[in-house]
Amino acid sequence: MEIHVTARHIHLTDEENQAAIDSAQHFTKYFEPIIRVDAVLTETAGVKECEYHVKVQGQTLIAKDSGSDFTKSVHNSSVKIHRQLEKLKTKRDDVRSTLST
Repeated sequence: MEIHVTARHIHLTDEENQAAIDSAQHFTKYFEPIIRVDAVLTETAGVKECEYHVKVQGQTLIAKDSGSDFTKSVHNSSVKIHRQLEKLKTKRDDVRSTLST
């Protein structure tokens, strides 16, 4: 899995950059075959925003959140991706179970 962090119009601290990478590394806990994760962190008028793009076998999952600091927006957007990955895994497992019967 490739993880890319992009900062737009800001300079990230090492802690903010590492927080985005650490959150992305936990995505494989919910769904294994992830190809690439892009984390885009932006700041506009004091609002800090984190957006994750997760490429998974022909699909791209996107989650975005904004807040007063990057730690909260990274956490909230990663929670949204976790939900999407769990739903995708459930769908995949349901299809496989119906095909095997």
